[in-house]
Amino acid sequence: MDGAIDPQKLWILTGPTASGKSALSLLVAAQYPVEIVNLDSMQVYKGMDIGTSKVSKSDRDKVPHHLFDVLAPQESGHIRWWLAEASRTILDIQSRGKIALLVGGTMLYLRSFLRGMDSGPPPDESFRSLWEKRGREEGPSIVHDELARLDPKSAQRIPPGDIRRVIRAMEILKNRPNLPTIKHWETPVPRPPHDLWIGLEVPREALRQQIGETVRNMVQMGWLEEVMELAQSQVPWSKEAGQAIGYTLLKNHLEEGGPIEPVLERIIQSTCQFAKRQQTWLRSMTEVRLLPPSQAREAFLGTDYFSSQRDVAKALSLNP
Repeated sequence: MDGAIDPQKLWILTGPTASGKSALSLLVAAQYPVEIVNLDSMQVYKGMDIGTSKVSKSDRDKVPHHLFDVLAPQESGHIRWWLAEASRTILDIQSRGKIALLVGGTMLYLRSFLRGMDSGPPPDESFRSLWEKRGREEGPSIVHDELARLDPKSAQRIPPGDIRRVIRAMEILKNRPNLPTIKHWETPVPRPPHDLWIGLEVPREALRQQIGETVRNMVQMGWLEEVMELAQSQVPWSKEAGQAIGYTLLKNHLEEGGPIEPVLERIIQSTCQFAKRQQTWLRSMTEVRLLPPSQAREAFLGTDYFSSQRDVAKALSLNP
């Protein structure tokens, strides 16, 4: 995290997809002097509204929202770009005496924001694509087994489900073959006294049900029409935008026809797998306090919580 950023005036609300982050963030913004900063790698893109569960324009008009709709799908919203933009935005919010509320579920962005990025070699896209393909086709354990062969210590530290970090570790070893083990560059950041760096914890079965309902609601809201409009562009999407779950499947469905239910089931399955990876990342970040949604709401909004921390409230210029 940028040393100039004041952690006392930074709140974090994260969690897996469909866990209720956006709804809670709007409640927080209605009660406290916060401005919301996007922590979702897909919500930065224009035109990708329904399929990314973006907060409506009318709700965004009620409270300042930053880093939404800032790139076209053909542009690259890579992690270094987001880190620079998020840091600049948070500093600007804090300079105006407001609290920056970081909201979203892109865990790689959050981890890199809090702990910094590794100083290893630049990405090797062909190497990544090869192992990502094997991970999809043969399962993540195949990739993790290869890391264990190359670097047992790193394999013990990185869980098999965290395939991006597994591949990154292998990428570093490929470029530095004489390295006995990868230096663990990440150092957890202590939570600030206000303790409002919170991750929503939802039981897996309940989350799956919420994901299923969300996907079907998005179709009713016009997701197919959104995909159809985006597909009219002849310019290919950036690699980052192309990772948005569901868009390619729905585009193929529109072109090929057939029943939509099997397509929706594939989207739901992919989203559940993504949510599982998000939860794996989240459990590894000790900086974030994991709470069920009801307790998270109480932590952010409960008057008892703030009255027990008057010094923190005063420092934040709040009047609970």
